[in-house]
Amino acid sequence: MSQQTQLPRVIEYFNKWTEKWPTVEALSKASLDEVNAMWAGLGYYRRARYLLEGAKYVMEHHDGAFPKTSKDLQKIPGVGAYTGNAIASIACCEGVAVVDANVVRVIARLRRMAGDPRAAAKEHAALADALLDPQRPGCFNQAVMELGATVCTVHQAPNCAGCPINGQCQAYAAVEEHRVSGGDPSTAPSVTAYPEKVEKAKRSEQSVAVCVLEVHATSDAKEPSRQYLLVQRPKEGLLAGLWEFPSIAVPADASEKERRAEVDSLLDRLLGAGFADLQAAELPGLSSAGVAEQPQMKWVLDGQLEGEGLSSSVCKVVKLAAAQVGKEKKGIKRFFAVGDVAAVDQIEDAIRTNRIDSGDLKRLNPFAGADKDNWLREADVSFLIGKGPGEADGTEAVSESEGETVKRRVLIGGALTLALGAFALVPTDSLRIFKPTKPLFLYLIPLVRIQALLTDVREVVADARWDELSPALQRIQGTPNNAEPNLRDAAYSIEDARTREKAEALARDIIECLDSIDYNKYFDAMGRPGSRGGSQEKQFSDFSIRAVDASQVKLKEFLALMPRDAVAAAREQATVPM
Repeated sequence: MSQQTQLPRVIEYFNKWTEKWPTVEALSKASLDEVNAMWAGLGYYRRARYLLEGAKYVMEHHDGAFPKTSKDLQKIPGVGAYTGNAIASIACCEGVAVVDANVVRVIARLRRMAGDPRAAAKEHAALADALLDPQRPGCFNQAVMELGATVCTVHQAPNCAGCPINGQCQAYAAVEEHRVSGGDPSTAPSVTAYPEKVEKAKRSEQSVAVCVLEVHATSDAKEPSRQYLLVQRPKEGLLAGLWEFPSIAVPADASEKERRAEVDSLLDRLLGAGFADLQAAELPGLSSAGVAEQPQMKWVLDGQLEGEGLSSSVCKVVKLAAAQVGKEKKGIKRFFAVGDVAAVDQIEDAIRTNRIDSGDLKRLNPFAGADKDNWLREADVSFLIGKGPGEADGTEAVSESEGETVKRRVLIGGALTLALGAFALVPTDSLRIFKPTKPLFLYLIPLVRIQALLTDVREVVADARWDELSPALQRIQGTPNNAEPNLRDAAYSIEDARTREKAEALARDIIECLDSIDYNKYFDAMGRPGSRGGSQEKQFSDFSIRAVDASQVKLKEFLALMPRDAVAAAREQATVPM
């Protein structure tokens, strides 16, 4: 623990650690998650993993008895020459020298050794062995390390006058000789010139987009709880095995749209659903009982986050997310369900209104072996970091106030298991069912026409010409332009997997936006079919204009992903009368 960490902080952790695991055997039975949780805040988490692996090694190869020689100690995972020699000399009185940065500095000044200390590592080790007191190796090693840390310090003002070995120090002798001879102070040698200062490697910086996925679930006791989705880092590398919020590397200068597209792609891989799929909705959920949770993902209750061994950077994200509670959130996603037989009616209604595909229900078979009265729960999913629908072009996101959400179809490709309430999101592979067979530009022609038709729809909504809205949308979603299949096929025609994922995410965004612009469904979803007109119509108008604008922006982004020659050919053909 004291490697890379100051002792006052170590003491606190050491006491907690030894209280929980007083013996090597006890530690060997711990899990990596438990060890990381206990270590959280000390940093350099590889040390924690090595402690666990080391304990298991000692139990397996030494039956719990600690090795007493540096050679055997260095066979333990995570134990190198420095740690092995320190333990062997201090605890077992073996005559081996410890060489750390403090010792190197003392030796380099004693012998006035210039040059990169890394190149002279073997020489430093040999000199340390030669200087070692074989009768008291542990005390000697600690004394030299303490001398380098407190007297023979790194930069300005080492206490040379108070150093107990200044009479043997060649660097100090050179300084004194120059002073006594009246040499030019500007050319005077310096003790701090030894060892040569090594340029540190430039710290690498990486920008990441972080997604905090928060679920509000209601248990049978009607006590609300918040849960967060955590994913586990790879077993090797930086912060190995730690849990964190889903994140993905993005260019430092990435725009908000680009970051959101990357997050969408990440969520699609994790949950089978992108950001665009989690649109504001009031839909019955499907039970995820029996669906195996991916081993690298889990849902954690709000009050249990601290016990997950989160790194300091993730803790900062937790605080940032917590600071947003009570404030207006962007991109609120809601999934509502009931806990009684009314769920059946809701599902049947969802199928009739084409919000859930009956084939999806058949594949999930939710009622098989399940209690029909309790298989649904209420859940509220919130993205605390992210943009809401309609915000890409600078307009406001859809309001999150109760009753203002709009029923939409939710295209989700997976089921999730929640600790306090099961819900699932409808799986649909509609964007990847058929392999496109026509040239790409043929799929783009209708999409270019749709750009113009969306302008018409915006005017219809702005003028409240509601009788013209459905036919205008039909020309986009139905014949002759068939937005959904053409978006799907155009996206799937892209060969580059990363670009294809972005195109598919944008396609789902566009389809969702278009589906939400339905005058009758809007008021039915609000539960107020008879209260149209006045402020209610104004709300629908404002919402629809935002949805149209968002569709335009996303369609433009979608076409920008396509080959320029294909788009050019499509624009040329789109001007030909149908």
